[in-house]
Amino acid sequence: MSSQTIPNGLMQRAYLTPNRVAVETPQTSLTFQELHKRVQKVAQQLSFNGVKQGDTIALYMKNRVEFIEILHAISYIGARLLLVNTRLTNEEINYQLTDANVSLLIADETFLIREFQSSITQLTLPALKSSPEAETGFQKRGISRTHSPLCIRLEQQVIQKECCRHMEITGGVLLAQRLI
Repeated sequence: MSSQTIPNGLMQRAYLTPNRVAVETPQTSLTFQELHKRVQKVAQQLSFNGVKQGDTIALYMKNRVEFIEILHAISYIGARLLLVNTRLTNEEINYQLTDANVSLLIADETFLIREFQSSITQLTLPALKSSPEAETGFQKRGISRTHSPLCIRLEQQVIQKECCRHMEITGGVLLAQRLI
């Protein structure tokens, strides 16, 4: 079983096949490179809204492209994700939010009419999308074809390294497997 994480998979696809379609709906089509760039922006917007490594974020929305972007962005930051089933009762949702120690609930605007625990910050998708990008926290990274092999440091920057053969976690820094 691979120990590769979700963001590494997306970053690797953006590096290896940047123009291959990653997401396609009747309304839109995104390549892996386009998706990666959008995820980076959403990660910056989440950081602006106070999301940081180690936080638990709840995602309460229907299937849509933004769901995919937020899922990856939360992982890029290093936060944990709680996916909330849209068919649960308020009581069941409140139990999950409390049990998981959720600090932020991101939801489709139609779902926020429900009564949730008042201590949890709630953020609608339009509010997230209109947020500025944070100056600090998650740092944007480009995917370069000129450096091979690459290791990706998920905390702050892309770094070069000679042959990463496997995932290693040292001092809180996660290095990705070789991208060739």
